[in-house]
Amino acid sequence: MKKQGARSSSGMVVQSVAVGARTYELRYNRCGKVNCRVCYRRGAEYSGPPGHGPYWYLCFSARGRWRRIYIGKVLDTDKWITPEGDVDFAAYRARRAAKRAASMAGVKPSCGASIGEAGAAPTKPSTDGEISAKGDDHE
Repeated sequence: MKKQGARSSSGMVVQSVAVGARTYELRYNRCGKVNCRVCYRRGAEYSGPPGHGPYWYLCFSARGRWRRIYIGKVLDTDKWITPEGDVDFAAYRARRAAKRAASMAGVKPSCGASIGEAGAAPTKPSTDGEISAKGDDHE
């Protein structure tokens, strides 16, 4: 178990609570983005948080690795736990994959893509001011 206030490269543990064989940690996290206003403020005058959060995580060991599952802003000791009292890591991974797939389905076209069909060639105005799909002004 980490001691309170312990810092790592990814954040800081504020509080650690043991419930049975499981450990819950309240921690701040760093996103790793260079220009993040929250993670990389430094100096004696700054007294804000040491990262994003704090958020609760369920911490446990599975298959020889230390795992951390996001719980949320409020501690819920029943979230991601089976009726037998085990951690339901498979359900957590399935939900995470579904959320990732849903966010990928809503991907917007890149900045250089034209408005309209994906993969369509850029258009240019014709002589009469109308936009031609071909990009040239044949009549």
